[in-house]
Amino acid sequence: MNQRDELHRCRPLIRHWVRSWNVSGVTENITCEWSSRLLRSLGRAYPQRMLVRLSLLLKEPLYSSLFEEVLCHEVAHLVVFQLHGRAATCHGPEWQRLLQLAGFEPRRSYITDAPPAKRDRAFVCYDHVCRICQTKRTARRPMRNWRCIACQNAGLDGKLIIQSRPVNRKVSNAE
Repeated sequence: MNQRDELHRCRPLIRHWVRSWNVSGVTENITCEWSSRLLRSLGRAYPQRMLVRLSLLLKEPLYSSLFEEVLCHEVAHLVVFQLHGRAATCHGPEWQRLLQLAGFEPRRSYITDAPPAKRDRAFVCYDHVCRICQTKRTARRPMRNWRCIACQNAGLDGKLIIQSRPVNRKVSNAE
C-alpha cells in the first residue's frame, strides 16, 4: 500500500469518530500527512492548523496495529482545541472522554524504538548559567524564562546566560 492509500483511510475514520463525539463541522478542516521526522512519537497534532502528522513508523509491521489509535489520539487533540481552546489541558478529562467514546484507552504516549541510525546523531545542548552564583542547568533547547531561584530569593534578577554546546549521544546496541 502506498502512502496516499493509507492516508485515505484517515478521512472515514475521522468522520466516524466526529459523529460519535457529536461534533459537527470539524472533519473537513482536518489534514493528515506523513512525517519522516517523527522518530520518538508516532503522531503529533497541530490544533491551530488542524493538522495531524503521523510517523512513518506506523507503516512498519511493529507499529501498524497502532495506526487507528494514534490517529484518534491526535484527532481528539484537535477536537478538544476546537471545543475548549487553550482552557483544556493536553491530556485532560475532555480528551480522555473522546478516546473512551472512540473505544480506546486514553494513553499519553506509546513506547517506540527509534531507528538506531537516527538516534546516534549529534545534537546541541544548552547550558543555562547564573551570572552571579554560577549555578548551571542544561536543556535541549534555550529556556529563556528560567531563572536562578536562589538568586531571585536573595532579591536579585536571577537571569541566566545561555550557552550552546554540541553533544554526541551514543546509543549502544547491546545484544
